[in-house]
Amino acid sequence: AYSALRTLSAASPLGAIRAAAAARAADVRRRALAELPSVAKGSPLARPMAAAALSDADVGVRMAALDALVALDEPGSGAPLRAAFAAGTPDVRADVLGRIAGGGAALRDALSELLARALDDASPEVRRAAFLVSVLGRPVLAVRLFEKDGDLARAFADLSRRTAELSLPRGLPGFGPETA
Repeated sequence: AYSALRTLSAASPLGAIRAAAAARAADVRRRALAELPSVAKGSPLARPMAAAALSDADVGVRMAALDALVALDEPGSGAPLRAAFAAGTPDVRADVLGRIAGGGAALRDALSELLARALDDASPEVRRAAFLVSVLGRPVLAVRLFEKDGDLARAFADLSRRTAELSLPRGLPGFGPETA
């Protein structure tokens, strides 16, 4: 369905993406968001379209929206993560924290106020991820805690797995964590 829509709207690819992003089928919405950065990176309509999908009913669409929002900005920028954390559902906020963990010390420092707010989030999933990311910023403490607490070590392994999954292409059939 998405391919047919793109073919029919070849003269206006952003129009096709806008129509697909509003489709009833989640896979069509995911594909639209996956293509959004390559088609509309400079468009002022792109960021609001991706941000609106952060609260979609389908988790795959929400994650594709986060991917698109990040891809629409400069690499390493904290702005899309800050915006996604503010507007996203708990799973989006936890994924944002995973991206902060994977982004290294510079990104963790740039978004330290977000990380501090996340420690007091209403969602236990977000608080747990925030705690792990905070611990990772202190390697000596992390090693000692992981040696003494098997549950914390398993939680770190889960966060590491999720962070690695963030580098997989999402939104296209056959790719991403939803197919694992």
